[in-house]
Amino acid sequence: MEEASGLKRLHDSLNDAPIVMKDTYPYVIHPLTDGVPRVDPTLLAEVRDEIIARVDDWSMIDVIVGAEAMALPLISAVALEVGLPYLVVRKRKYDLPGERSLDQHTGYSSGELFINDLKAGERIVLLDDVISTGGTMVPLLKVLEDMEVNVHAVIVVVAKGSGIELVAEKNGLQIDPLIRIQIDSDGSIRAL
Repeated sequence: MEEASGLKRLHDSLNDAPIVMKDTYPYVIHPLTDGVPRVDPTLLAEVRDEIIARVDDWSMIDVIVGAEAMALPLISAVALEVGLPYLVVRKRKYDLPGERSLDQHTGYSSGELFINDLKAGERIVLLDDVISTGGTMVPLLKVLEDMEVNVHAVIVVVAKGSGIELVAEKNGLQIDPLIRIQIDSDGSIRAL
């Protein structure tokens, strides 16, 4: 896999990532998208630093947002470094005032997610570990738009599949992936 400047550990870790089939969906098992194998802190630091570098002015951001579960290490690491609060879009309903829900449908599962404690006009950076089908990101961005939340940037670690294009088509927002990959017919991972 061809290496991008500053992301050597990420590229190396993807070269070694196993792929398993979830029905007809090729699922890449990676530390930052699954927590398995164990997460090397230098890999997390490299990705954190790259995410931070991609936002032009963190002083314009009110909160960092990420969906449960694998965005949690990302939003925590970035929040600690830039000194901002973070908020988790959860898989659990709390029935708090203003709670919003959305249905997610990924390449291998579906479920409901819940957003709490975001207010109209707040400026956010939305982080996620991977986008593949867009089945989480498209409805999440739609609910954030309905809530009148200002999405300053959407950054994902790994982009696989057509989810990025679907988000642009459905929500008019561009996603900034740290790396785009494709699973070739021989089961190997290729950077795009």
